[in-house]
Amino acid sequence: MGARHSILRHPDMPPTAYNVMWQTIQAGQAFYGYVNNRAKNGDNYWVITFVAPHFSPEKVLDGFSSVRRSPLRDRIPEWQGIYRQLNQVEAKYPHKDQCEAGKDWLINDLQKHTRFDDLTQYVLSGL
Repeated sequence: MGARHSILRHPDMPPTAYNVMWQTIQAGQAFYGYVNNRAKNGDNYWVITFVAPHFSPEKVLDGFSSVRRSPLRDRIPEWQGIYRQLNQVEAKYPHKDQCEAGKDWLINDLQKHTRFDDLTQYVLSGL
């Protein structure tokens, strides 16, 4: 309690994944995604996260709720591979351009290998 949530971020998690999450929430949409977190003892653990935006009576985004659940274990290797490739893509760009390049790669990869062009929809398809 009272600590920044980013201390739970596993170093293998690509910044693009969080960037897509925040863009989705700021657009007023709910987000689902696979997240690799770090436990206090340094171990990692995977979750599926659902994040929903909250709006004021004036329809201004003023917060969010997040619910996590255990992922489907057989999907974790797939997400490890996606995030490994995403980290490699990000590493090719200056810091300020990494998330945009990563998002472009992710959307192109989804379109190439699935019937989806949206990360949330792809995650939901496997639940």
